[in-house]
Amino acid sequence: MDKKYEFTGQKKVIKSFDGTKSHELHRIIRLSDGKLGGWIESEDNLSQEGNCWVGGEAYVFGKAQIKGDALVVGDAWVYGNAVVKENAVISEEAKVNGSATISGHAKISCNAIVTGQATVTDDVKVYGDAVIRDWACVNGDCHIHGNASIEEHAHVCNWANIHDHAKISGHALVGKNAVVYDNALVDGDAVVTDAAIVRGETHVTGYNRVDRDMVLDKRSDKDIPLPVKPVGETGNPNYDKEYE
Repeated sequence: MDKKYEFTGQKKVIKSFDGTKSHELHRIIRLSDGKLGGWIESEDNLSQEGNCWVGGEAYVFGKAQIKGDALVVGDAWVYGNAVVKENAVISEEAKVNGSATISGHAKISCNAIVTGQATVTDDVKVYGDAVIRDWACVNGDCHIHGNASIEEHAHVCNWANIHDHAKISGHALVGKNAVVYDNALVDGDAVVTDAAIVRGETHVTGYNRVDRDMVLDKRSDKDIPLPVKPVGETGNPNYDKEYE
């Protein structure tokens, strides 16, 4: 197999993001056109196959792998055991670490962080200061931005939009054009779907379900009843099949 890049001989030593370990990185150059690339710790970090590339001042180190046609550019960092593949793009000052996997046409940008064993795929866009961590899964054509966080075993999919300081955690599912924003929290085994909107200080938890264009908007600390339906009482026999 012919090489598509090699080291230029330029090196730098950096500290890992938590400051606990030093890594010697090497500047790369593309052999086909002489274009300078970013920085990698070893050839194990960037496949010699496909069109994948590390450019700008981006860093890839540890056991991280960039492959397929994926791009890591700008000042982005990919490290740990993270994998970026297919047509995914990591840019600006985004960070992907842990054992996270970014694939499809997903884009992680700005100051966003994907960590833990999180998976982000399809046409998802994660930007701003958003964080996806733990075992969370985000797929479909979702937007996760602002200071939003997707945590634990939460699943966000199918055109959902999560932003501001909203948090999705537990085993919650948010999908099908749902929007969660402000300081709203969706956790437990709750479901928010079918273009529902959850905002303000609203907390949806347990096995509750919010769907069919419902709008939940709690704007004070006073406890108020929320117009939610328990899962299984929605009259939609296709729901489980849709999300299998």
